Amino acid sequence: MSKDYAVQQRRVVERKVHVIESIIALLHEKEISSVSMVDVAVRAEIPLSSLYNLFPSKNLLLEGLAQYYHERIQEELAIDQDRFFFSWQQLIEFIIERAAVYYNQHPPMMQLFLGAGFVSGVRRVDDMGNKSIAETVCRLLIERFPISSISDIKKRIEISFAVLDGIWRLSYVEHQRVNSEYLLEGSRAMLAYLRCYIPEFMDNNQQGQR
Repeated sequence: MSKDYAVQQRRVVERKVHVIESIIALLHEKEISSVSMVDVAVRAEIPLSSLYNLFPSKNLLLEGLAQYYHERIQEELAIDQDRFFFSWQQLIEFIIERAAVYYNQHPPMMQLFLGAGFVSGVRRVDDMGNKSIAETVCRLLIERFPISSISDIKKRIEISFAVLDGIWRLSYVEHQRVNSEYLLEGSRAMLAYLRCYIPEFMDNNQQGQR
């Protein structure tokens, strides 16, 4: 790869991030359905033709926004290797609470993932992102607890997040946020499902290191 090509690609990525930040700003003010590509171009202060070169349609722009948020969620769920959890349930609750705080701090993300009128491409990106989150959570659990022998554990975690997602959608419809009631109900439902497959009491692999 030539240096000039690498510089060009970096600039394209920077322009895309600038556009995504511009639509995020707009979504603090408007509903997704009322935001047009013209609105985004004006907010980003770029020609409409340049916007279409970066994102040929609004749906593709929303897919880019979904990908952007999933990358941020993955960063948010990063847990210090030295952080100790007395139980796998405590680890799951920690992740749920951390995710809820991030959702509530980013209303455009809630609108995109939890609101009505889900764009099919966004659904696909969200599903792929949730699979990646399930893999991350599975890894965090396996690092700390002896669950690697449990059959299809990653699939079980993936399904548990789908349960949580459904409950948070109800919260968003009613309250435009993940409120404390639905945070608790989501946690209860997710843990209840996982308890069907993960033993209630498990020693932490890090216990002997403390």
